Amino acid sequence: KVAAMKRTATVPDTETLDLPGMLLLHRGGRRNTTFGVDFQEQVDKFRTKVPPIVSKCLSEIDKRGVMIKGIYRVSGVKSKVEHLCQRFDIDPEAVDLEDVHPNIISNVLKLYLRQLPEPLLTFRLYSDFIHAAKENMSGQLFGENLLEQLKRLISRLPSSNLCTCAVLMHHLHRVASHSEFNQMSASNLGIVFGPTLLRPLEGSTSLASLVDTPHQTRAIELLITHAHILFGPSENFPVTPSQTPVEQLNQTLGGVIIP
Repeated sequence: KVAAMKRTATVPDTETLDLPGMLLLHRGGRRNTTFGVDFQEQVDKFRTKVPPIVSKCLSEIDKRGVMIKGIYRVSGVKSKVEHLCQRFDIDPEAVDLEDVHPNIISNVLKLYLRQLPEPLLTFRLYSDFIHAAKENMSGQLFGENLLEQLKRLISRLPSSNLCTCAVLMHHLHRVASHSEFNQMSASNLGIVFGPTLLRPLEGSTSLASLVDTPHQTRAIELLITHAHILFGPSENFPVTPSQTPVEQLNQTLGGVIIP
């Protein structure tokens, strides 16, 4: 049985990156390919269920960043973050991250997810995820009932959102497994990613979103902690772009989610 989870840690506030203009339109009026672009438009363009920027960033952090203290919390150098964002918007498939510090990569990934016109977990399911988190925090929903409810919610995501969410949550689970060294437990990662992956239609600065912040955090914490139960084995959702073609991931979806 999975007991109702308790919050035990907090993450200090960090500098919020704000890169206006560059994320909306390049000089000369050329439209962005990545930042601020509709999620489905991106996966259709690159014929993959996981956008290249997500696959590349997660893959590199898996290789070099999971042991870094404060990964995903510590801010990177703003000019370097902006430069990498521009490279991804020019040609995301051509970006090489081998010599980029993981803190820069993690900041770019967070910024990308924050700039999606609709959050990864969608506006439509916002209230349902928040409700499940509230019931878990109050002790009304836990154990198998909690997991079944989360599985039902996940199954309602568009397939590309679901695949990307699965890849991301398995990655964050790996990060959290090294929390003794990086100090980024599932609860701390939930604080970082909650308001980014779950936000209401009114916007992340709305009163509803501010009131719901603890529940956004808990919902993501639960998805991270129980990634293997909710999404299936991580082997079904490889991070490397060449391993996530549309056809393979369509087959993977069939056996992962309980309707």
